[in-house]
Amino acid sequence: MLSLALLSMLGCADRPYALQFRGDPPKNLLMVSIDTLRKDRLGRYDSKPSEDSVSPWLDELMEESLVLDKHRSCSNWTYGSVVCAMSGRTGSDVGFVPGGADSRAPLPGDSRVLPVLLNDRGFKTGLVTTNPYLGKTAGFDRFYDLFYEEDGAAANAVVDKGLNFYDQLKGDDPWYLHLHLIDPHAGYNPPERFLKALEQIDPIPVDLSVDSAVRGLEKVWDTFPPHTQELILEHIRIRYEGEVSYIDEQIQRLMALLDQQDALDDTLVVIWSDHGEQFFEHGQFTHGNNLHSEEVDAMALFWAKNVRHRSWPELTRHSDIVQTIIYGMDLPRAAGITGRAVGSGDVHRPAYATRRDEVPIQSVEQDGERLVYDWSGELSYYDLDADPGGATDQFEALEGEDVERLWKLLSFRVEKLDALIEDATPIWPEGTSQAAAAAEAAEAKRAAEVGDDLQAADITR
Repeated sequence: MLSLALLSMLGCADRPYALQFRGDPPKNLLMVSIDTLRKDRLGRYDSKPSEDSVSPWLDELMEESLVLDKHRSCSNWTYGSVVCAMSGRTGSDVGFVPGGADSRAPLPGDSRVLPVLLNDRGFKTGLVTTNPYLGKTAGFDRFYDLFYEEDGAAANAVVDKGLNFYDQLKGDDPWYLHLHLIDPHAGYNPPERFLKALEQIDPIPVDLSVDSAVRGLEKVWDTFPPHTQELILEHIRIRYEGEVSYIDEQIQRLMALLDQQDALDDTLVVIWSDHGEQFFEHGQFTHGNNLHSEEVDAMALFWAKNVRHRSWPELTRHSDIVQTIIYGMDLPRAAGITGRAVGSGDVHRPAYATRRDEVPIQSVEQDGERLVYDWSGELSYYDLDADPGGATDQFEALEGEDVERLWKLLSFRVEKLDALIEDATPIWPEGTSQAAAAAEAAEAKRAAEVGDDLQAADITR
């Protein structure tokens, strides 16, 4: 008899995707998205003994799920990542990359995001959110049958409201319920029961329960002596991991209460994080800073009572989530999605990320290599197989042909973004064809201006 693991690897002849079920696919969809979750703080990915994990329930759930172990967000802040995760396309493909002048502009009204696709397929839909970038600011209230937003609400309140929405959604029609948890976003303020370890260490001169205080740390960081810096980082670790333990507890409560009502018997559960968080690994705090691993590495899992559990080791991206749901649940296909159902397509397909700001940053990752381009003209390179956290920029050691290969992949995305926005202009990296073309165009413009000046001088004579 074939083992379950081998059956999972082989899949079914007519469903060659990573998300597989024993029997019919689930009818309903429960989605939980987690704001600002550092993947490496989950027990599955940290280096702690299992008994010291801060996420024991999620760790156990992952053992029973399809887990995307090399998953990437397409951005380092909520709105940017949500565009990809909810539409199945990158922002450039959608034609809307939030940030800069458009940081609070809503998604286009005709956006084919997941709730719209599911409404078209007969689903009743509901969203409980704690972040306006997956809420009214982004225009998501237009897309759901039931909608509730409370900026910054704690996870227990979100779960309670979600259970209330489930009571309204359940019935003969399939349902889709989405809960967005703001924990563990800064400030780091879990319930007191998760902060016992703070009693064993000295206090610090910063209130880490306040978002602005955490974000302001980098401006005053150099004024602290090394031992105070280490102490602050330890306080952050305890508080942040307390937040992770809290959401672990609350997601477990959600699932247990739904299971008591038999709501999970025919339901696919998808849990993913929007982006990560930086703890000064690259000289900054929180997120929205750069496209390093601590900010763009993400988690994603697919669970159902009859799912064929497995670990998927290849590179996946937020834009793959929607298509994986549609194909996995055997729903009518949706046009225009550029993400792929996990398990289909080329495993060497690159992943892209964008931070749109006054000076945009874009990156490409492929086969364990990441090239990052800052629109000020700087390139950096990281060998993620040798240096998973991307701690060391190895651009100077990169061979010219490798630069050219990765830059060819990335420059296409840079040009697409450049065509979409007006509040920033790329300075092309020295030595690239784009830089040469820009220099040639600038020289032609100067020559034309000189010609115009000479012609004007002739006329005046």
